[in-house]
Amino acid sequence: MLALTFLLCVPSGIFAQVGDLTGSDICGDGRQTTSIGISGADAGKYYALYRNDKLFQVRQSNVEEKDNVLSFGNFKETGYYTAVAFENPVKGFPSRRGKPVNGKITIYPVPTLIMGDTLKIKSGETIHYVPRADLQGTVFTWSAFLKYGKASGFSKTGSSTIGDTIQVEDDRPACIIYSITPHGADHIVSCNGDARDLVVIIRP
Repeated sequence: MLALTFLLCVPSGIFAQVGDLTGSDICGDGRQTTSIGISGADAGKYYALYRNDKLFQVRQSNVEEKDNVLSFGNFKETGYYTAVAFENPVKGFPSRRGKPVNGKITIYPVPTLIMGDTLKIKSGETIHYVPRADLQGTVFTWSAFLKYGKASGFSKTGSSTIGDTIQVEDDRPACIIYSITPHGADHIVSCNGDARDLVVIIRP
């Protein structure tokens, strides 16, 4: 009887996952931090933490880790964080030489408005103001109120472009304040930048 032997070939770059990366996705506004670690860490293994695929920190797990949880510390720098496990120290800890840890933590950038502070128009003119920010994909919301004078034709709330046609109702100037807030896009975490005011002065 002929005996058959089957060989299972596994690509050298694919490894079983070792442990789970712990932490929370947050906004990198400088006020929040997230604690990043490894749950289910194996004693004796070396764990390398990467930020944006660049080696950031290396720690060795030991039997004294509480509940097999290894901590890298608290972080607030923007970027995405991943981890890889190694049996032994490797020069430079290249990620392809280790076993990927399950999970990814992201600290999202917060948009900052790029804008002037004052806009002057004549009564009956239409504003065409497009908010800008330093991050691609930013979306905007705004609210408006009359600071002084008498005026009509402006919206109290809106998003994206401001396109109001404003009329003063007497022979004196009026002033409307548009408070604009930038919002980060393309992720589930709502990272709002600081609001800034656009001052619109309407002359008769």
